[in-house]
Amino acid sequence: MRSTVRPVAARVSAAPDVLVWVRGLVSLAFVLLVPLLIIGTSLRGLVTDRDLMLRGFRDNQVAKTTGLDDPQLQRIADAFVAYFQGPPGQIQMQVTAFGQSRPLFNDKEITHMEDV
Repeated sequence: MRSTVRPVAARVSAAPDVLVWVRGLVSLAFVLLVPLLIIGTSLRGLVTDRDLMLRGFRDNQVAKTTGLDDPQLQRIADAFVAYFQGPPGQIQMQVTAFGQSRPLFNDKEITHMEDV
């Protein structure tokens, strides 16, 4: 008996190369995005920390230099927290500084806050 050996056709497939490429891309994205997620979450926590803001007001003597009293500074800290946690909007409010009622921010500051 004679045995016949049939040649096996070589399979050419790009699937393994694509999988290696996709795996590398996902790994790279993971390595880059996880630190950004951690940093972003930490910064958001700092920006929306009312007590940290009030401590900064005290340390920098904001009441003395602006003429705003503690209850107003607490309202301002609450407004900042609400502004950064909520949907885009206005942060303007009326305050009494050195005995005169006035808006907290000027037009330039409001425009800057809209950009933030």
